[in-house]
Amino acid sequence: MVEPRAKSTSRAGWVALAVACALVLTETSARGQTLLPEPSPATPAGSSEASTGAPPAPSVAALQPPARALDHADDTRWHPKRELHFGTADFVVTGIATGVVFGAAVTSPHSRHWRGGIGFDEDVRDALRAGSLRGRYWLRDLSDVGVSLASTWPFLVDALVTAWWHRGRADLAREMALVSAEAFALAAAIQGVANVAASRERPFGRLCGTEIPNESVDCDPGVRYRSFFSGHATLAFTSAGLLCANHLGLGLLGSPGDILTCTGGFTVAAMTGLFRVMSDMHYASDAGIGALVGTTVGLAVPLLHFRRSSTEPSAGTIEWRLAPVGRGIGIAGTF
Repeated sequence: MVEPRAKSTSRAGWVALAVACALVLTETSARGQTLLPEPSPATPAGSSEASTGAPPAPSVAALQPPARALDHADDTRWHPKRELHFGTADFVVTGIATGVVFGAAVTSPHSRHWRGGIGFDEDVRDALRAGSLRGRYWLRDLSDVGVSLASTWPFLVDALVTAWWHRGRADLAREMALVSAEAFALAAAIQGVANVAASRERPFGRLCGTEIPNESVDCDPGVRYRSFFSGHATLAFTSAGLLCANHLGLGLLGSPGDILTCTGGFTVAAMTGLFRVMSDMHYASDAGIGALVGTTVGLAVPLLHFRRSSTEPSAGTIEWRLAPVGRGIGIAGTF
């Protein structure tokens, strides 16, 4: 399980602290308040202080936060809770993973096949499998719709519509699309290698030559022996993980929109996996492993790319400066 990131330090705000070293002790401001100088007492006319001159009033600029914290003061763009960063190494990883996906797709499954279910697979198949061949084809089509919706949502809706159009952040939309592509490539590569290596017969394979003609595409070895583990479930749950990580980590819509999107993503993924079992394309264990792998990759990849927002001070840094306050010296800083 990935540990949640610490709460954004931008909410910690500014803490201004002034200490009078001589006669004046200025008030320590509360969290998020501005440090104000203590007014100096009036100096009687003709006094020695008048002849020497009163201490100069503190400059407003002297008590301002460091310039780094004001870099984005005039930036009216929406800023996410965190930023995403896709580097050169990620392009390499994505390219290699994509190559593995295409390689697995054109490679025939291992000649030694794995047949039958394990554990509860057969009981679940008997309970959930649609009774007619037409019904199973219909459910297969529904699973195709589910995985198509899930795999395009992070790009077309989250990146293009939400981040770019709604939030006006083309740079964030680009990073989201690249990170999503990397996650899908990695998940599909893992699934493709497992498909070829395991060479597990799909549940309907036992019907080839009887209910299903041997000449059909379904009974071709390149299709028949790719049951472990479910690619539809893997991609659908990868998408669900991406939706949750991006919405909850970046705050794309705010509450409750982000929570509803996360919940909806996992609902579509679960239904997609269920339809694959009901259509006799996969055993329950195939769908379950696909869900586990997809969720793990979908959550982990964006979490590894999150960076602190550019508007936040770096964690663990302390900045301070001295400034004249009345007849004393003040200290202003960020903690």
